[in-house]
Order: sequence, then C-alpha cells, then structure tokens
Amino acid sequence: MRGPDTQTSDSPPRHAGNRTRSLWDDSLARLAGAHHHLRRDGRAVALTFDDGPDPEFTPLVLDALACEGISATFFFVGRHAIAHPELVRRTGAEGHQVGSHSESHAPVAHARFKALTEDFRSGRASVEKVLDAPVKLFRPPQGRISAACALALRYLSMEPWLWTLDPQDWRVGATPETILRRLVTIAPGDVMVFHDGTAVPGPEVASDRSATVAVLKGLGGLVRDRGLTFATL
Repeated sequence: MRGPDTQTSDSPPRHAGNRTRSLWDDSLARLAGAHHHLRRDGRAVALTFDDGPDPEFTPLVLDALACEGISATFFFVGRHAIAHPELVRRTGAEGHQVGSHSESHAPVAHARFKALTEDFRSGRASVEKVLDAPVKLFRPPQGRISAACALALRYLSMEPWLWTLDPQDWRVGATPETILRRLVTIAPGDVMVFHDGTAVPGPEVASDRSATVAVLKGLGGLVRDRGLTFATL
C-alpha cells in the first residue's frame, strides 16, 4: 500500500557518481506511472530487494533485517514464489511489503505487449496465490520500461517502482565495503535496490548474496547516523 511518504516527482532523477544511472526513458516511465523515490521533504528512505525468494539467502536477509529492526519491500519473481511459498509468507508475516517482479524475469526491451501482459499478470497472480492477498506493487525486470511494458502496466493497473540508488550488490566481486561506498550519498527519499536472489545468471552476476546479508548491519547504522528512517513502499 502507498503511504504518506510515497509521493513522487514526474521524472526519475539522473544521478552521477555513486548514484545509479537511469535505465529508463523519462517519458516511458511517466507513461507507466512509475515511482522513483519517496517524499524528499521527509526523513524516510526505502530498502528494496529483487529476484527472490531464494531458499538460501532470503532467510538470511530476513534474519538480518529482523536484528536491525528494518522493514523493507520485496519484489518476488512469480516462479520463485511458487517454488518457495513459505518464504513469501514469512516475509509478509514479518511486516515487510511484498510486490511482484514478473513471472519469469524475461527481458523487457523487445517483448511484445501481449507477452509482457501475460508474464506480469501471471507473476502477480503467483505471489497473490501464495500470500492470499492482493499485490499491486511491481518492479519491471532490470528496472527497464519499454513502450509495450508501460502500456501493459497501465492495462493491468499495477503500481511500478524503480529506484534512485543501486549499490550493485549483484555484481561478481561485490563486498560489504564496495556496496556501502556506493551508498554514501544516501538522502531523504532515496529508494535502494538490493537482491536476495538471482533471477538471471550471467558472467557478471553473482549467485552468492553473502555480501548483501553482511552489509545490512552497516547500512542500518549509516541510515541512523544520517538521521533517516526506513519505510516500505
């Protein structure tokens, strides 16, 4: 559900340095109704996770969040949710927000409207079936939005969320230190994208999320030291 701290600007920010580069076209993001950040006049930031649930690392992420008292938002891949329903239910039961991340995490760029609509609808239905609750939050695979993707999201009345900070915890060789270094510019309204699973293996994509788990304690300290708080989307 959207709360009072989820108002967004008309277009995604173009960041330099440690902030993420936009993967989306501004006009297509607007067409999709995509959100990018929380209210900047508040003190909240959002921690989000993609590509799970993963039977090895999602429980460790949830344990770490519980120890730190952090509430986060998880975007689950439909086929992973069906394979590990107990993790989806645990995530919701522990107070985290749950969204969908398509059924198959197939590339968006050249996919047709019909295929995307079916994949997005199926992914949402898979998560809803496990949770036994409606799910509107959505993150497109790799955060990419094409014209067909934007129209599919509008057609399905989904609420798409992108991000402002990508610490690249998904990269091979990522460490807690490199991840935190990419978050030094964190400010009110930022939405961070992390990963508790691996949807698309590749030469640059790590399947080990140990660094993600390890960084959560340091991240909690960093956010609190800046006078910020965590919010779900």
